[in-house]
Amino acid sequence: MEFPFEKIGHAEWRAQVDKELKGKPYEDFLVWRSIEGFDMESWQDQLPEMVPTLINSKEPWKAIEYINEQNATEANSKALASLMAGAEGVWFEKIFRGAAAEVAMKSIDQSYAPVFIKHETLLDFFGPTLKDGTQPVSADGDTLLLRGERLRERGATVIQEV
Repeated sequence: MEFPFEKIGHAEWRAQVDKELKGKPYEDFLVWRSIEGFDMESWQDQLPEMVPTLINSKEPWKAIEYINEQNATEANSKALASLMAGAEGVWFEKIFRGAAAEVAMKSIDQSYAPVFIKHETLLDFFGPTLKDGTQPVSADGDTLLLRGERLRERGATVIQEV
């Protein structure tokens, strides 16, 4: 497919944008500042340098294994197998309560491997932000919880999606 537009570089694009903004600040209209503190310009081409580190915490990422078992004993077996295979935490789809919760979490060292339970610790990133401007974090206050099951589905980079 051919497009009737000339290819231009970032400098030419920026000069045209500045001209069309007629003295208004470029940063106010075409730069987005993320909650992690980095700026993302509207120019969507290749980034001029390496992508910045986004997370500033001591433990930036944890590999969390999704466990979708209805039986607490089976959920525990899968969780322990996942942790032994390298997962750093587990996320139970089913909410186990009382004795079932004890069975599901048996032998899981939560100081090393956090346990998340759907509807109790899963947070919708955009819901609270859109409602009242708050940003979702886990109970420890350090971990931003995002669902990654559809990450990069439409071809965007991780930075653009997050």
